[in-house]
Amino acid sequence: MYRRQIILLLLPLALGASLATVSADQVEPAAGARPDSAEVERSGNEPVLEPSDLKFLPFAGKRVRRIRVRNFNVFGPSLDDTTGDGESRLERFLNQLNFQTGATTIRQTLLFREGDAIDPFRLAESERILRNLEFIGDARIAVEQIPGSGDSADVQVIVKEQWTLQLSGRLKEGNSLKVRLAEKNLLGLGYQVSAAATVFPNANPRLGFDTSFSMQNILGSFITGKLEYVKMPGKETAGFALSRELISPVLRYVGGLNLARASIAVPDSQPSAADNSSDLADLWAGRAVHQWGGQKETGRRPILFLAGRVRHLKFTRRPPVTPSTFSQYHDMNHVLGSLTYVQSSHYRANLLYNFGRTEDIPYGFLARVTYGVADAEFTRSIYAASTVAAGAKIEDLGYGIGEVRIGGYPKGGTIEQGVIRVRTIYLSSLAHAGGYRFRHFINAEYTAGIDRFADDSIDFSGDESIRGVVYNSSVTGSKRLQLNLESVAFTPWRVRRVAFALFTFADLDFIGSGRRSIFAQDLYMGMGLGIRLHGAGFGLGSVQLRFAWYPRLPIDHAAYSFTAFAEQRFRAIDLLGIRPEIVQY
Repeated sequence: MYRRQIILLLLPLALGASLATVSADQVEPAAGARPDSAEVERSGNEPVLEPSDLKFLPFAGKRVRRIRVRNFNVFGPSLDDTTGDGESRLERFLNQLNFQTGATTIRQTLLFREGDAIDPFRLAESERILRNLEFIGDARIAVEQIPGSGDSADVQVIVKEQWTLQLSGRLKEGNSLKVRLAEKNLLGLGYQVSAAATVFPNANPRLGFDTSFSMQNILGSFITGKLEYVKMPGKETAGFALSRELISPVLRYVGGLNLARASIAVPDSQPSAADNSSDLADLWAGRAVHQWGGQKETGRRPILFLAGRVRHLKFTRRPPVTPSTFSQYHDMNHVLGSLTYVQSSHYRANLLYNFGRTEDIPYGFLARVTYGVADAEFTRSIYAASTVAAGAKIEDLGYGIGEVRIGGYPKGGTIEQGVIRVRTIYLSSLAHAGGYRFRHFINAEYTAGIDRFADDSIDFSGDESIRGVVYNSSVTGSKRLQLNLESVAFTPWRVRRVAFALFTFADLDFIGSGRRSIFAQDLYMGMGLGIRLHGAGFGLGSVQLRFAWYPRLPIDHAAYSFTAFAEQRFRAIDLLGIRPEIVQY
């Protein structure tokens, strides 16, 4: 039934793959082509996946005599080319408008201090954490051996600032328009504040807004605090959160608190089954109870974490419920514990979605078991969940990572009200065709219910599995398979230090119910192409222009869309999640 549409979706990717069948190890760059300097650190002219702490191993055990922080302005030299032209008057003016990250803010993000013995893993993790900050474009840490200093060395922390004042606009489904103003690095302290307004032409009221404020790494504690408020037609939410996530295996104590209030009402004069109001309180804490591996050991460090969680959900307004109907509106208390085995580190890489930026790709293994009591409104039962995830480099083929998550209520040798989620990500090695370099991406995710109530459905609200399309509550189904495919061509084109990458994509979304094969269910799809522009000396990140065509969708939406937005960062499966988990349906 969908054969023709699937062929049309896969054709652009097949053409890209056919041009890139020669491996990067077999072909030299085209004559006269100048590789980006970030790519020539290893393996000749080719970027490779390399353990992030490898470059620090020669300095293991030496004492940190001094830490120096150096900021590169938004407009100016990049970390890979410090010999760029001087700043123009306009660039100097724009640099002065942008908040420069304070040295104290950067030092508080490091996992080492002056006087410490150099631990290669801690240096690599510090570099990665800095790169993950939204107000940092890129970061490098360099160790310099000082002649005559014996066992001491100086450490230089270099960051490329990112433009942090952002004004964005987006046309959404139903011809709504959203405009957002955000500052990602207020006063250079890493504080973030944002406000947005959305116009809904066909709603009453027509105007919605949301605002948030967050503080990252409060006083160097790695605790993040966030306040947010959202008021939209038919929806109002408010929340407060404190969290200390396991951003690195180096941390020993983690936890979080989340308080939220939500009210949802279909914007019409009639009561709806979707109308509800609820209060949520969610508290968890964990600590490392055992670690294997010594200081000079590179790569993955196995750690065992123990964590506990208490979650309370109370509905103050909802449709009439019974033990077998509207289970999503049942009051629920969870008291859970988990034991997690973590063995995780990262590769350094570049030329993933964009030019220039260093990316961090996790590899290793995670196994988590969650067990506890679920005190529901009509019954009390045991809740159990387990997760297994692993990622690694695949020799000559690229990189892959995947996870399996399953959770539910065990009863009589079976699982009731359960869910299984399987996800995998693959990215290919770079391949050549003349002066062009290619990389391909595959993301697949399968979700299905296990012995669920008849009226249960996967929560599709706010979902954007098809790029540029946001689902709403009208989409229902008890199982789903998502496939997101993308091919990127890094071109040799350069215009005034701006590099160009072309991409094509295809998104397939199978949604259905019953016992039929997932491939016999309803298929929705989107496909398109675009271009990414990256300025090597500008801290604005990459700008992406994308055109999409939607042959079939589950909601009312335009058949075509054109969008422009900021850079896309690689988001892998988390190998550091230790919080006792409730697998969401």
